[in-house]
Amino acid sequence: MARTIPALVHVRSPGRPSAAPGVDDVSARTMARDALRRELQSGGLPRDTEVLFAGLGDWTAASEVPELWVAPGPEEPLAAEPTEDPGAPSIPVSSTSSDGSEGPRRRGLGAMAIAGAVLGAIALLGIGALAIYFVYFHYKPVAVQHLPRRCVVATRVDLVDIAFFDPIMKKLAPAIDEATTPPPPPGPQPPAGPSLKERLRVQANVNVDRDIREIAACMFNDTTLPSGVKDELAGYRAVIAVGGRFRTGSIPGLFEALRPELGPFSPRLDGAGESAVIRLTIPTKGAGIAVLIGQAEDGTLLIAPNDAALASAREQRTEDEAHASTGLKQQGSVELSIDHFLFGVIFGFTTPPTGYEAIFKSLGNVKDAHVAITLNKSPKVEISLEQKTEGLAKDTETALRRLVEMGNHELSAIPKDWAGEHAALGGTRINRDDTKVDVKIDFRYADLDRGAHEFSEQIKDPASVFRSKTWPILAWRIGVGPKPPSPASSGSASGAPSGSAAPPPPPPDEGDD
Repeated sequence: MARTIPALVHVRSPGRPSAAPGVDDVSARTMARDALRRELQSGGLPRDTEVLFAGLGDWTAASEVPELWVAPGPEEPLAAEPTEDPGAPSIPVSSTSSDGSEGPRRRGLGAMAIAGAVLGAIALLGIGALAIYFVYFHYKPVAVQHLPRRCVVATRVDLVDIAFFDPIMKKLAPAIDEATTPPPPPGPQPPAGPSLKERLRVQANVNVDRDIREIAACMFNDTTLPSGVKDELAGYRAVIAVGGRFRTGSIPGLFEALRPELGPFSPRLDGAGESAVIRLTIPTKGAGIAVLIGQAEDGTLLIAPNDAALASAREQRTEDEAHASTGLKQQGSVELSIDHFLFGVIFGFTTPPTGYEAIFKSLGNVKDAHVAITLNKSPKVEISLEQKTEGLAKDTETALRRLVEMGNHELSAIPKDWAGEHAALGGTRINRDDTKVDVKIDFRYADLDRGAHEFSEQIKDPASVFRSKTWPILAWRIGVGPKPPSPASSGSASGAPSGSAAPPPPPPDEGDD
């Protein structure tokens, strides 16, 4: 009975010596059965070409396999057409076989072992990547869902985006830290105690570099304040939500970790576990401003002005409701939503500079605005202004185009390009759709990186104009430095002769803009 030849047959040149057991024959190749039959019968291959297939036992001259010299039988399966040059070498086949199939089977097992090892390595890498993702990166933003329903101004900061934006974290942040850190006093110093970051990690199980992901804040008009009492904040308060990978019940640990820093505010811990609240009082000229720190069920840390606001902030709303009520859309690295009231105060009740009257009038009518700043390899600023009518939107579009034109004119007189602001403002795009006007300003990452480097060098250099003139006032304003001396007192101390030119005016008082 004739044997059924498989669709693929191993072939090698005649007269090749058999390889040692377990060693692959590098001269072997694989041919389609029908192509092999045609080559043999037409003389394209020598008659004594050696072949091997399952059931044959060992390498055998083709002349001794009669099935290759007759027409294919009806029981033979169709042979696949060769997909490559028949003369190209195939995967080597072992030359030894005990049952006619050991070589091909051993090669298959070896390939399976290699494939299994590769798949196993890929699986381990995938598991490791998922573990890193869930430990360090996975976080669903929820801070906005804890803000009040009516905000005059709302903002959200994506701290992860900022942490990965090198111009800030690798250039500006270290320079500011160096400028604000006082030099150590001379002589040996006692060992320093644990830092705030270390205390937070040990006592509150909060890793500042990993767990804090976003900050959202809302300024609102607090109608619960007693009437007739003068309020330093004109009746406005804020709720701040710090989102991240926090465990519930972290407030007692936070209280212990923050106690040294909170000392001036008379801190007090009320309650325990998930219901615990830290109560503070910020000293003012009046009775002081109360601040409460609590936590929501999803772990979000909440800072509120009173118990009612804290209780409301603990209730998590849906994303759609939060976006609609706050105007924040979870877009950009820094996001700002501004209500009409603030536009009216800034532009409607302020005397505009000469030439800006029409611009101020138009911006004073803005219904609400949304600003998004994206910090990545394609930095950009996107502004969206909503007006009450299409006519007002057209006026706003005209005012913005005029404002950009004036800005480009002013920049043209400044030869120094600090961070690509010339090209960015020159490429500003303004579009109007019905009652909405959109403004888009694109920056080049390389320009911002260059500007951050130059600015950081000025911050670090004590002899720079920025450090000697601007930085003392700025540091005093943000509370990281003492009040700078007036130029008059510094002039007399340096022995300036009387009757000399009048010194420049002193830094503005706290009430000035």
